[in-house]
Amino acid sequence: MNVNITGRHFVVSDGLRQHIQARVEKLEHHFNRIVEAHVILSVEKFRTTAEVILSGRHLHIVCKETTGQMYSSIDKVMHIIEKRLTRFRDKVREHKARRYSKSTQKGQRLLNKIVGTGLLIEKQLPPSNLMTISDAIIQMETEAKDILAFKNKEDGKIHIVHKRDDGTYGMYEGSVN
Repeated sequence: MNVNITGRHFVVSDGLRQHIQARVEKLEHHFNRIVEAHVILSVEKFRTTAEVILSGRHLHIVCKETTGQMYSSIDKVMHIIEKRLTRFRDKVREHKARRYSKSTQKGQRLLNKIVGTGLLIEKQLPPSNLMTISDAIIQMETEAKDILAFKNKEDGKIHIVHKRDDGTYGMYEGSVN
């Protein structure tokens, strides 16, 4: 991450620069797609202001805080930025989780369509296909398959695991009536 530190109306000391650098690096624990952080520090009479601008992929956050001392301004603005980053990260995770649940529903419809059209020749899976999801992925990798249907040991439902173009795995789950 690229960190720029600017001081308005004063020179930023090395200790202050190290404090800012340490606090900004901690932000990567909350969200790892931060590309650049610009910290602007200013002094006006008895007020000190810290402003942080974070930029990244699909991310732009600006926060400004004013107090009587520079270190407290920095700590307050970083606390607010941490809250915002955590909220943004959770929002992104929730969005991806909703997308996954939609694909599971799509898989259920696909499974019902296959059963309804008569394309499914055998309703009962052989006992060798009783496995966990991780076992199914390992079997796909060893046999170089792109798709595998199996009955899950844990819940008894039929799952279809497929390999996506980007190398990740997708899964549909359903039950055959």
